[in-house]
Amino acid sequence: ILYNYNIKKNLARAREAERNAFKRQLVAEIKTAYFGYLKAVQIEHLLNETAILLRENLRVSKSLYRNHKATEEVVFRAQAELSELKQQKAEAGKGRELTAAYFNFLLNRPLDESIIEVADSTLGSLKDIDLAEAENRALAHREEFEQLQRSINAASNNVSVAKTEYLPGISFVFDYGIQGESYRFSKEADFWMASVVLQWNLFNGFQDKAKVQQARLEEQKLKTKQRELQKQILLKVREAHHNLKVARRTVIATNERLNSAKKSFQIVNKKYSQGMAPQIEYLDARTSFTNAGVNQIIARYDLQIRLAEFERVIADYPLQKNGKDN
Repeated sequence: ILYNYNIKKNLARAREAERNAFKRQLVAEIKTAYFGYLKAVQIEHLLNETAILLRENLRVSKSLYRNHKATEEVVFRAQAELSELKQQKAEAGKGRELTAAYFNFLLNRPLDESIIEVADSTLGSLKDIDLAEAENRALAHREEFEQLQRSINAASNNVSVAKTEYLPGISFVFDYGIQGESYRFSKEADFWMASVVLQWNLFNGFQDKAKVQQARLEEQKLKTKQRELQKQILLKVREAHHNLKVARRTVIATNERLNSAKKSFQIVNKKYSQGMAPQIEYLDARTSFTNAGVNQIIARYDLQIRLAEFERVIADYPLQKNGKDN
């Protein structure tokens, strides 16, 4: 009875650990979808700001043409740049709508429900954790380990149950009554009998042995799977840790590139408005400035996505669990 109770308890805990592992994966997917949405929103905002620059470029180009400081081709080129940007804005809008729909889908909400946009300053951050500490956290807190350990415990108890098949079944019988032709309560009339019955199936030994061997085999399979899981998770931790380091460096690099591209564009823009720089130089500087802005946005939110994945693989996000470990 005790072994069967332990089997049921451990299997229940294993199912609970499996549910918690699913919750953790879902949290990471929701965060990834949200940061993907914010990325699309910010890129759309950037393109709207770029449209202002290109409309100003069209105005300046027309002025230069009217004042005979440039040929009419600069006007056509400025108009073409605006038309191309409209196409880019349409693609960005589609990306925003799709990422919003997917985020709402994960939350089981209407696909077109509005989404609150938070400022970057309110986004969560994770202190720099070295690889050894990250691996220790994962090994200590990942629900998959608890799920397998509970299954191993249940398998171990199943081995014990199989071994009990060798043991005899014992039953105790007690019978009391009155003997004689009439009902009389006396020592001579009282009758009682007690017996102990020992039942042992002597001809089932091979089947019982096979059950024990099968139970042990299942236990060993789970232990092998546990060792493989440990290697897989340590590999995932190493990969996520490396990706996070690269993402942080990428943010720094894109910030520097954006700052340089902005200064370069400001100089060239001023020169072009005065007729001191060719349009091709202006367009090249503007394109570099816009691309640097897009790359900076992508890097910024990719860092948040990498943080969410790293948080998942080391089981750092606190979950509301339904039960207590015992």
